[in-house]
Amino acid sequence: MGLPLTFDDNNQCLLLLDSDIFTSIEAKDDIWLLNGMIIPVSGY
Repeated sequence: MGLPLTFDDNNQCLLLLDSDIFTSIEAKDDIWLLNGMIIPVSGY
């Protein structure tokens, strides 16, 4: 994607792809775990 990613203390990064789609990236010891959520965000 060409974006720098910032991970928190739990090795997680949350990306807002548009006004309704979030992707969570979690760096585990030997894998990367990807989760997706579709929720409306008010005020965005």
